[in-house]
Amino acid sequence: MPLATAFLPVPRNHLEGWHNRLIRKADKSHLRFYKLLQLLITEHSAMDTLVGQLRSGNAISEV
Repeated sequence: MPLATAFLPVPRNHLEGWHNRLIRKADKSHLRFYKLLQLLITEHSAMDTLVGQLRSGNAISEV
């Protein structure tokens, strides 16, 4: 583990991990409504694709 990440909080559940990933994708923690909406629609599309891949047995490592 790199020393720089040793003091960062560790996500305690899957929702916190998802939230942290979403903030990293947004490049900031506070977005305007339509930017947030656009980001959530993009995330939904990516997750929909991943679910389809999982159901068909062709999942990739990460979306």
